[in-house]
Amino acid sequence: MNIPQRTMSLRKYAVAAAFVVAALLLVLSVKGQPGKPLHFQYDLDPATGGPFESSNSRSRYALVESLVDNHTVYLSPKLKLFADPDINKRDNRYISVFLPGISFLAIPLYILGKAVGLPQFVTYLFNPLIALGNMFLISMLSRRFGAGKYAGLLSGFLFLFATNGLAYTQTLTQHQFTLSLVLLALYAILGKSTFKKNVLMGILIGVALIIDIPNVFILAPFVLYLFFQNLVIKTTLRRVVVKVKWTLVGLVIGTLPFLMVFMGYNYLTTHSLFTVAQSVGYGTYSAPGKTASPVIPASIYDTKLAIDSRALLQGLSVLLISNERSIFYYNAIVLIGILGLVLVIKGRKTDEYLAQTILGSLIVTVLLYAMFHDPWGGWSFGPRYLIPVTGLLTVFAGSALTRYKRNFLFIVLFAGIFLYSTSINVAGVLTTNNIPPKQEADRLLTPIPYTYAYNFRLIQDNTTSSLVYNAVFKKAMNVQTFFILYTSIIVLMGLTLYALMLRHDDTNL
Repeated sequence: MNIPQRTMSLRKYAVAAAFVVAALLLVLSVKGQPGKPLHFQYDLDPATGGPFESSNSRSRYALVESLVDNHTVYLSPKLKLFADPDINKRDNRYISVFLPGISFLAIPLYILGKAVGLPQFVTYLFNPLIALGNMFLISMLSRRFGAGKYAGLLSGFLFLFATNGLAYTQTLTQHQFTLSLVLLALYAILGKSTFKKNVLMGILIGVALIIDIPNVFILAPFVLYLFFQNLVIKTTLRRVVVKVKWTLVGLVIGTLPFLMVFMGYNYLTTHSLFTVAQSVGYGTYSAPGKTASPVIPASIYDTKLAIDSRALLQGLSVLLISNERSIFYYNAIVLIGILGLVLVIKGRKTDEYLAQTILGSLIVTVLLYAMFHDPWGGWSFGPRYLIPVTGLLTVFAGSALTRYKRNFLFIVLFAGIFLYSTSINVAGVLTTNNIPPKQEADRLLTPIPYTYAYNFRLIQDNTTSSLVYNAVFKKAMNVQTFFILYTSIIVLMGLTLYALMLRHDDTNL
């Protein structure tokens, strides 16, 4: 066996090992509480630390159950109370406040789960599977921007286990899938524009629309870049001739079917093709046996937008520098990604317009959610709205790793950031995503921390949401030991990939 073949075999083993370890760790973090870890299959229990702790997951799951079991988009009285407060009212019938994309995609898993008696467990495999796909996409795209093979693989691993994207693998929310759309959009504009790539971009736009409205704005810079890729500009002495390539029709072909689904769902729920559920009045309801609070009239939504430029400064503070939801406070690993992005821009291996497009998407996402009326994301673990930003920046971490992998100061900086980010986010996924904003935490009858300090407090109190721990390991070790072992596996895998990068990756920047 010659050296290239040996190197190729080693690379395959490394890739397989990284993904196997990642999958096993995600399984270890599946939620299930002490005493009755599988009761979520049968009980719609919103207990803190369980899969239904957040209403944004409950509302989507309620829609899945309603579509499959009741064959309707409207929620039954039981599901209405379960999805509270993320429900709206129309004609005395109740609907999920969210767009239906994630629920639609989770339907096959729910049906499979019902067949084996584990509907919640199998349905919630949706995001772990998407997260593994994102790890692969980040690894591949990182190499396209100059990272070595092992540095690219390490970049994908870092996103999955050193950012708050890890905590949201155990939810039924849109954040991981939104990142998939962003990464695939970046792939679609790399290289020469073709009809197939235009169709892919059209599909991404259509799917983005029925997942979450802000996704369309996040993808807008990529769509604009693709549009200019399909322009032919000819300059003569007398005039400038601009023509659009026929391949751009692929954008329409890809988008149209999903636009029709979007309009059809809107018509079913709001009796209007272009009116979404959020605009028909917001309903909040109390627990059974208590008086329900009134529905906010739709007229309020006629005068108040979901985003407000006057909230920009506060939103930027929350998302960029606060200890409540700052991307750097919870996802310090993005500092390596920012360094890599600067290297890629300065290295001129990517055309300047593509670099500007990527920056544009990052800036649009941050500004969009900074102007959102709730930049905290409700009771959340870290900046959940910025998971697409975190993932996109992690693509460029491989470039920095490849360039500075033997620099002592960089190694020390990377090791510290890696351990810090990993420990925080492991604490998050093993406990709860329900971290209140400061103004709410301060008003609770029993105050709790409004940062990841709450997650570490739960671990110190020997409390974890891990189904596997509560069902298998509870008698063998305490939660602190389980946390250390979980974190150690991640660190060991990261160090292994770093060692392989030192030995085999060339410096391409």
